[in-house]
Amino acid sequence: MKRKNLLYEGKAKKLFETDDPSVLLVEYKDSLTAFNAQKKSSLAGKGTLNNRISAALLSHVASKGITTH
Repeated sequence: MKRKNLLYEGKAKKLFETDDPSVLLVEYKDSLTAFNAQKKSSLAGKGTLNNRISAALLSHVASKGITTH
């Protein structure tokens, strides 16, 4: 799967098109914000942790027969 055009960028993640029109690629950022983005910083590994949490939650939901994306 190839990453293509950036579709969306927020404070926590980026969404990209791929060569498969039914699949989006999510890239989680290591950025931190507080107080409505008045304070900004980063923490190495935060994006990886967010990705693992999302994967675990979606796997659990799918195991219950609930379709996601």
